[in-house]
Amino acid sequence: MIVLQEIFGVTPHIREVADRYAQEGYLAIAPDLFWRMEPGLSLSHSKEDIKRAFSFLEQFSEALGVQDIGCTITHAKAQPGIDGGVAIVGMCLGGKLAYLSASRLPVDASLAFYGVGIEKSLDEAAGIKVPLLMFFGGKDKYAAAPVREQIAAATSGNHNIGMQIYEDADHGFY
Repeated sequence: MIVLQEIFGVTPHIREVADRYAQEGYLAIAPDLFWRMEPGLSLSHSKEDIKRAFSFLEQFSEALGVQDIGCTITHAKAQPGIDGGVAIVGMCLGGKLAYLSASRLPVDASLAFYGVGIEKSLDEAAGIKVPLLMFFGGKDKYAAAPVREQIAAATSGNHNIGMQIYEDADHGFY
Protein backbone atom coordinates (compact mmCIF):
# COMPACT_ATOMS: atom_id res chain seq x y z
CA MET A 1 0.00 0.00 0.00
CA ILE A 2 1.48 3.31 -1.10
CA VAL A 3 0.13 6.21 1.02
CA LEU A 4 0.40 9.58 -0.71
CA GLN A 5 0.76 12.80 1.23
CA GLU A 6 -1.29 15.95 1.32
CA ILE A 7 0.32 19.34 0.67
CA PHE A 8 1.64 19.34 4.24
CA GLY A 9 4.25 16.65 3.59
CA VAL A 10 4.59 13.30 5.32
CA THR A 11 2.85 14.37 8.51
CA PRO A 12 2.06 12.34 11.63
CA HIS A 13 -1.42 11.76 10.13
CA ILE A 14 0.04 10.28 6.92
CA ARG A 15 2.39 8.12 8.99
CA GLU A 16 -0.59 6.98 11.08
CA VAL A 17 -2.51 5.97 7.95
CA ALA A 18 0.50 3.96 6.74
CA ASP A 19 0.91 2.41 10.20
CA ARG A 20 -2.74 1.29 10.19
CA TYR A 21 -2.24 -0.52 6.88
CA ALA A 22 0.96 -2.08 8.23
CA GLN A 23 -0.91 -3.30 11.33
CA GLU A 24 -3.29 -5.07 8.96
CA GLY A 25 -0.35 -6.92 7.41
CA TYR A 26 0.37 -4.76 4.37
CA LEU A 27 3.73 -3.37 3.40
CA ALA A 28 2.87 0.33 3.68
CA ILE A 29 5.10 3.09 2.35
CA ALA A 30 4.52 6.85 2.56
CA PRO A 31 7.06 8.37 0.16
CA ASP A 32 8.28 11.93 0.71
CA LEU A 33 7.17 13.59 -2.52
CA PHE A 34 8.57 17.00 -1.54
CA TRP A 35 12.10 15.65 -1.00
CA ARG A 36 13.50 17.75 -3.83
CA MET A 37 12.33 20.96 -2.14
CA GLU A 38 12.61 20.15 1.58
CA PRO A 39 13.26 16.56 2.66
CA GLY A 40 11.24 15.44 5.66
CA LEU A 41 8.71 18.27 5.44
CA SER A 42 5.87 17.92 7.95
CA LEU A 43 3.69 21.00 8.32
CA SER A 44 0.82 21.71 10.70
CA HIS A 45 -2.47 23.39 9.81
CA SER A 46 -1.40 26.73 11.30
CA LYS A 47 -1.94 29.81 9.17
CA GLU A 48 1.82 30.11 8.52
CA ASP A 49 2.20 26.43 7.62
CA ILE A 50 -0.81 26.50 5.30
CA LYS A 51 0.85 29.38 3.45
CA ARG A 52 4.10 27.38 3.23
CA ALA A 53 2.19 24.29 2.06
CA PHE A 54 0.63 26.20 -0.83
CA SER A 55 4.05 27.56 -1.81
CA PHE A 56 5.39 23.99 -1.95
CA LEU A 57 2.38 22.99 -4.05
CA GLU A 58 3.18 25.78 -6.54
CA GLN A 59 6.73 24.45 -6.93
CA PHE A 60 5.74 20.78 -7.07
CA SER A 61 6.15 18.89 -10.34
CA GLU A 62 3.36 16.34 -10.77
CA ALA A 63 5.39 14.56 -13.42
CA LEU A 64 8.31 14.08 -11.02
CA GLY A 65 5.88 13.11 -8.26
CA VAL A 66 4.38 10.37 -10.44
CA GLN A 67 7.92 9.29 -11.34
CA ASP A 68 8.75 9.05 -7.61
CA ILE A 69 5.60 6.99 -7.00
CA GLY A 70 6.68 4.67 -9.80
CA CYS A 71 10.07 4.25 -8.10
CA THR A 72 8.28 3.52 -4.82
CA ILE A 73 6.21 0.83 -6.54
CA THR A 74 9.36 -0.75 -7.99
CA HIS A 75 11.00 -0.68 -4.56
CA ALA A 76 7.94 -2.18 -2.86
CA LYS A 77 7.67 -5.03 -5.36
CA ALA A 78 11.36 -5.86 -4.86
CA GLN A 79 10.99 -6.44 -1.11
CA PRO A 80 11.41 -10.02 0.12
CA GLY A 81 8.12 -11.84 0.57
CA ILE A 82 6.10 -9.33 -1.45
CA ASP A 83 4.19 -11.06 -4.19
CA GLY A 84 0.82 -9.30 -4.10
CA GLY A 85 -0.52 -6.30 -5.91
CA VAL A 86 0.08 -2.63 -5.26
CA ALA A 87 -2.61 -0.17 -4.23
CA ILE A 88 -2.41 3.58 -3.86
CA VAL A 89 -4.29 5.75 -1.38
CA GLY A 90 -3.89 9.50 -1.41
CA MET A 91 -5.45 12.56 0.16
CA CYS A 92 -5.71 16.06 -1.39
CA LEU A 93 -2.59 16.39 -3.58
CA GLY A 94 -2.11 12.67 -2.98
CA GLY A 95 -5.68 12.10 -4.20
CA LYS A 96 -4.88 13.64 -7.55
CA LEU A 97 -1.65 11.65 -7.68
CA ALA A 98 -3.62 8.48 -6.88
CA TYR A 99 -5.83 9.27 -9.89
CA LEU A 100 -2.78 9.86 -12.11
CA SER A 101 -1.14 6.69 -10.78
CA ALA A 102 -4.21 4.67 -11.80
CA SER A 103 -3.77 5.99 -15.32
CA ARG A 104 0.01 5.94 -15.69
CA LEU A 105 1.56 3.38 -13.35
CA PRO A 106 1.44 -0.40 -12.80
CA VAL A 107 -0.96 -0.37 -9.85
CA ASP A 108 -3.77 -2.81 -9.08
CA ALA A 109 -6.14 -0.35 -7.41
CA SER A 110 -6.26 3.28 -6.37
CA LEU A 111 -8.18 5.34 -3.81
CA ALA A 112 -8.35 9.10 -4.21
CA PHE A 113 -9.65 11.13 -1.28
CA TYR A 114 -10.68 14.69 -2.22
CA GLY A 115 -8.17 14.84 -5.06
CA VAL A 116 -7.72 18.52 -5.80
CA GLY A 117 -7.03 19.21 -9.46
CA ILE A 118 -8.29 15.93 -10.94
CA GLU A 119 -10.48 18.01 -13.24
CA LYS A 120 -7.31 19.29 -14.95
CA SER A 121 -6.42 15.74 -16.06
CA LEU A 122 -9.75 14.29 -17.12
CA ASP A 123 -8.30 13.29 -20.47
CA GLU A 124 -6.57 10.45 -18.59
CA ALA A 125 -9.83 8.89 -17.34
CA ALA A 126 -10.27 6.72 -20.42
CA GLY A 127 -6.86 5.13 -19.81
CA ILE A 128 -7.69 3.92 -16.32
CA LYS A 129 -7.91 0.13 -16.48
CA VAL A 130 -7.76 -0.65 -12.74
CA PRO A 131 -10.30 0.02 -9.98
CA LEU A 132 -10.23 3.66 -8.91
CA LEU A 133 -12.55 4.91 -6.21
CA MET A 134 -12.74 8.65 -5.56
CA PHE A 135 -14.19 10.20 -2.40
CA PHE A 136 -15.27 13.83 -2.03
CA GLY A 137 -16.95 15.94 0.61
CA GLY A 138 -20.13 17.75 -0.36
CA LYS A 139 -18.90 20.87 1.45
CA ASP A 140 -15.39 20.83 -0.02
CA LYS A 141 -14.54 24.28 -1.46
CA TYR A 142 -11.36 22.89 -3.08
CA ALA A 143 -13.41 20.39 -5.09
CA ALA A 144 -16.72 22.22 -5.24
CA ALA A 145 -19.92 20.83 -6.76
CA PRO A 146 -19.22 22.05 -10.34
CA VAL A 147 -15.79 20.37 -10.25
CA ARG A 148 -17.23 17.13 -8.86
CA GLU A 149 -19.92 17.18 -11.56
CA GLN A 150 -17.25 17.66 -14.23
CA ILE A 151 -15.26 14.72 -12.83
CA ALA A 152 -18.37 12.55 -12.63
CA ALA A 153 -19.36 13.32 -16.21
CA ALA A 154 -15.87 12.66 -17.58
CA THR A 155 -15.44 9.36 -15.72
CA SER A 156 -18.98 7.96 -15.98
CA GLY A 157 -18.19 5.92 -19.08
CA ASN A 158 -15.35 4.02 -17.40
CA HIS A 159 -16.69 1.07 -15.36
CA ASN A 160 -13.37 0.92 -13.45
CA ILE A 161 -14.01 4.29 -11.82
CA GLY A 162 -16.39 4.96 -8.95
CA MET A 163 -17.13 8.15 -7.07
CA GLN A 164 -18.64 8.66 -3.62
CA ILE A 165 -19.79 12.01 -2.23
CA TYR A 166 -20.20 12.48 1.52
CA GLU A 167 -22.62 15.42 1.51
CA ASP A 168 -21.90 16.60 5.08
CA ALA A 169 -18.11 16.30 4.81
CA ASP A 170 -15.65 19.07 4.10
CA HIS A 171 -12.15 18.87 2.66
CA GLY A 172 -9.73 16.74 4.67
CA PHE A 173 -12.30 14.38 6.18
CA TYR A 174 -10.17 11.20 5.98
